[in-house]
Amino acid sequence: MDLHGYGAHDEQVRPVQLFAPLLQALGAPREEIPATAPEQAVAYHQLLARRAKSGQRVLIVLDNVSFGNQVRALLPRQMVHRALVTTRDAIDLQDAHKLDLDVMTSTEALALLSKSIANRLPADRRVSEGKPEALHLVSLCGSLPLAVSITASLLADEPSVTIQELSRISNRVAIFRFGEVAVAASFDQSWKHLQRRNPDAAALLPVLSLNPGLDIANITVAALVGKSVDEVIPLLRALRQASLLQHVGAGRWRMHDLIRQYASMQAERITLEADRLTASRRLLEFFRANAKIADSYLKQTLDLATLVEVADPSTNGIDCLDASLAWFDSERANLVEVARFATGSKMYELAFDLTTFSFCYMSWRRHLDDWSTLSELQLESAQRIGDEQLISQALLDRGQMLNAVGNLEDSLESFGSALLGFRAVSDVTREAVCLNSMGTSLRRLGRFRDAIDCHKESAQIFEAACDNARLAQAKSNLGSALRDNGKLEDSIRAYRDSMRYFRTVEAPRSKSIVLNNLALALALNGDTDEAIEVHREDIMICRGIGDRHGELMSLRNLADLLAKLDRLGERVSIIDRIISLTDPDLSNQDGAELYNLATALQDRGDTAMAIAAYGRAIRHFAKLGSGWREMVSWNRLGILYEQLGDLEDAKVAKGRAKALSVEFRNADRRQEIFGSLFPREVDLIKHLLE
Repeated sequence: MDLHGYGAHDEQVRPVQLFAPLLQALGAPREEIPATAPEQAVAYHQLLARRAKSGQRVLIVLDNVSFGNQVRALLPRQMVHRALVTTRDAIDLQDAHKLDLDVMTSTEALALLSKSIANRLPADRRVSEGKPEALHLVSLCGSLPLAVSITASLLADEPSVTIQELSRISNRVAIFRFGEVAVAASFDQSWKHLQRRNPDAAALLPVLSLNPGLDIANITVAALVGKSVDEVIPLLRALRQASLLQHVGAGRWRMHDLIRQYASMQAERITLEADRLTASRRLLEFFRANAKIADSYLKQTLDLATLVEVADPSTNGIDCLDASLAWFDSERANLVEVARFATGSKMYELAFDLTTFSFCYMSWRRHLDDWSTLSELQLESAQRIGDEQLISQALLDRGQMLNAVGNLEDSLESFGSALLGFRAVSDVTREAVCLNSMGTSLRRLGRFRDAIDCHKESAQIFEAACDNARLAQAKSNLGSALRDNGKLEDSIRAYRDSMRYFRTVEAPRSKSIVLNNLALALALNGDTDEAIEVHREDIMICRGIGDRHGELMSLRNLADLLAKLDRLGERVSIIDRIISLTDPDLSNQDGAELYNLATALQDRGDTAMAIAAYGRAIRHFAKLGSGWREMVSWNRLGILYEQLGDLEDAKVAKGRAKALSVEFRNADRRQEIFGSLFPREVDLIKHLLE
């Protein structure tokens, strides 16, 4: 039964109109159906009770319901019967089991398109012969069943129209119409129904379409409409309950693409352009303010805070590094779209700031594609503004992005243009920053002498300006260029100079990088004892500031150095720390390090340390689910126990190895294992697999 719940008020079907038709559908003779609605209701429920008593189950389908009172009187009172109620709204029905239906998957939508066309044109091959184009078309439908069905009807009605032609029509909401059926009409019914029930929530829908991002947070909605979060949350919930908005996570919402386009059409129809621009500017300024705050915490952590004005924490909860990263993580895709919108809307100052404040995060998280997109938007905005200093800054930032993605020649060209621009406006500080950045690209290209010259010139400018933080960074980069050029003594001196300047400023992360590089240069120069001490100092700094990546890098370098010095006992604890830092990002490489270390200790006769290393390797491989590596480790441990005369522990270890060997007894799995082992290891475990 279609209750027309979203039609005009006088079109909506009430229960009193349905008792007689339902009685007829359930088999009651027409002449026995009472004349009045109350009597029909009694007869209806009596008939359902008789059916229940005789074991005859009934399913009543009540479609297109907009409020609970449309159906409550129609629901069966006996547990054996069922009622299926479909609605676009969240309605309260006691003891009802709620099932939310999302849009179809692309595969399901494609199947519906193909089947619907085939029902009318069995020989039609447009979908089967153009599957990629058909998949694109159903994606334009948003995999919405109604839109896909209308699209199928359009294609079936016009066999000469290609899928590509239909896909090129930009106004998707308007094109999804066939006869009396239209997507826009369906949305219109839901929106107008909400206008009657909750006009404030209905008024929010067109405004939300101004958000260029993929989703939107509660606090962003509040900024968009100029209200508090507490005021907008009930309105957002009302839109979700009307199926006009999707809840996609903690305090975040998303509109279906077709609903967004419909809402945008309504925004253009009922609001002034000036009001839309005002709301859009509020949104952009909100993003700029939050990006600036979050960026300042990242730059403080990276010892770059002297380059920016550090913003005060706002009430938005961005008050530390973790909160800053969390905000950027949740808004990354939206930031790209917001910056693109700002550029396209000729709000170039806002676009420039949005892009600039995002670069540190994009570099940190290595979101290189987004960084590249934002870099292009930043440069376009600077050029539109026409400020030479901003253009040079954009070229400098672009060079750093190109360096990060490995496009070194283009990075040098961008740095060169930026350098000329900074010199033209006498910005000596950024001229030196540019020279320092050029040096890193030149070093990576193997042009060590040019790199050394750039870093030296940069250091001279920073020294004259008494800018110790940047001077220390230039000296560090100079040390790396000298090291790569084989000038180890000069490299070590440059690194020591860098540390001397860094000790005058609060820059722990930068100190850590210099210490790691200094330790590597010392080791190459044969100063191994000092290299070990420098590595240990670096590790403590990284641990103190929570720099997991930096600590891992220094630990691995220290482990390699200890291996070369045959100080295997010390290396066990280092590798154990590496594994504790990489868990849950476990890798077979770390377990293999422990296993190889254990065998080396065993061969050297250091049995106690070997047993400890085997135990750690076994636990590591077990966490990874690497069965055959765990099996090999148990087997080696068992052999070691036998050599020590500990036959009971040997039996246990070899028993565990034997138990793990079952799944590796076929030829393919044996080849997988044997191909990863030395010949003597193969001989040690062959008997397990026989």
